[in-house]
Amino acid sequence: MSKMGLFYTGSYTNVAESVQEIQKRLSCLDLDMQVVHNCLQKSLFKYDLLLFGIPNWCDGVVEDDWNSYLENLTEEHLFNKSVAIFGLGEEEYCESFVDAMQTIYSKVSRHGSVIVGTWPPKGYSKNSVHRVPIHESKKASWNQVNEWIESVTPYFSK
Repeated sequence: MSKMGLFYTGSYTNVAESVQEIQKRLSCLDLDMQVVHNCLQKSLFKYDLLLFGIPNWCDGVVEDDWNSYLENLTEEHLFNKSVAIFGLGEEEYCESFVDAMQTIYSKVSRHGSVIVGTWPPKGYSKNSVHRVPIHESKKASWNQVNEWIESVTPYFSK
């Protein structure tokens, strides 16, 4: 079974609630929780599957802790890793709704990671210039979190 690391920022209630639900649903698996401002990039080496959770600030800005963390990620950290991304955004900023996920997506895919857990964003209207092929929601309802978990579950046993 794959060793998983869930990396997130602990500064936002919606992300923290989503992470708690993910942790509860995956409690039988080998999952470590990592708050990004408390860990080093080299901690990625010990995981086969990376789960990244990021909030979206206002008009698509990446949260400060994630910004600092992403700046130092290289191909050495990310090559051939499976990465699942979930994010939360403000629907009132429809032009940039969850664009912070696009930042992570671009970085990890550019450095040789395999993005897992994709599905079409059914039921959402998003007018952003970015189309991120990953979970998109205003607030992660438990149904949406469960759907996202089910979409990445096939990668847990590899």
